[in-house]
Amino acid sequence: MIFGVLLIRDPFKTEFNELLSMKKWLTESSQEVYTHPHLRIIEDTVRILPDDIVGQRFITILGKDVALILPVKKHNGKRFFGLVSQYRYSWRSMSWEIPAGLKEENENIKAAAQRELEEETGLRCSLKDLIPLMSFRSNAISRASYTVFEVRKFIEGESHPDETEDLTFAWKTQDEVMDMLQNGEILHAPTRVGLLWYLQFSERRSSSNLEHD
Repeated sequence: MIFGVLLIRDPFKTEFNELLSMKKWLTESSQEVYTHPHLRIIEDTVRILPDDIVGQRFITILGKDVALILPVKKHNGKRFFGLVSQYRYSWRSMSWEIPAGLKEENENIKAAAQRELEEETGLRCSLKDLIPLMSFRSNAISRASYTVFEVRKFIEGESHPDETEDLTFAWKTQDEVMDMLQNGEILHAPTRVGLLWYLQFSERRSSSNLEHD
């Protein structure tokens, strides 16, 4: 348990089979129906026992895990959050988000968070200064997990985003972020989850932990 919140356990692990149901799900066939550099889609044909329901088809999205990093600092008695505004092609619009990125092969999620933070914001931090807040999954058909980190100790520098990214980094006060959440300026669901969790539980933690004045 971290800061009073239990991290999401992996329902695909064997020890959680008892949580699934009294039914038994038998995979009769499985095929890859779509592949992409960042994900694969698998379609399974399943028999459900004991009712012997046959021919049920389910899809599973096998994607890369995602690290989200919430930079936090305090200045003149106000709390600031670091957000990025970036263009989302699927939406055809800009999106305010927590800095985030995909975990690469042979990389752990904390190292991914450290790398993405520097790439998107120019902020450099040590691995020990990345504080895990929570983990979750975005929907019922994807196995990718999202892990949110907080970082309060960092060195500011120049960002170097990927050539396909169009983004701007900015510090927003807590009041500004709350207004952005309420009026719909922040639509990115993982960002909303991370920010709303932080705003809900941060008051339970000592403000003395914020060391950037």
